[in-house]
Amino acid sequence: MSTVMDGGLTHLDMLRQQPCPKLLNDHRDLVGTFSEANAWIQEVWTPLIISAGLHSIGQVVSPDIFGQLSIEDLQHRISDQLDIYLFDSLPTAQSWLRAQ
Repeated sequence: MSTVMDGGLTHLDMLRQQPCPKLLNDHRDLVGTFSEANAWIQEVWTPLIISAGLHSIGQVVSPDIFGQLSIEDLQHRISDQLDIYLFDSLPTAQSWLRAQ
């Protein structure tokens, strides 16, 4: 969980320095779950990142079933706050983000 938190807070700092309303998150190499971090992402990170200007997340999904289940749970938790869409391929996610 600390890796997720550290990465999330680093991205928040970067977004505050260089505002950008879109995030491409690529989990193709992710193996395993991060479900234990989803409550923190929902309750802490998401409100902070929205206040920093993020509106849309294009999420490339892991081929690992546990990674898929984790991101589907997260999408369910935060989709009322952010546009978050899941994709099987990087080019499709990139195209969607460009259209936002």
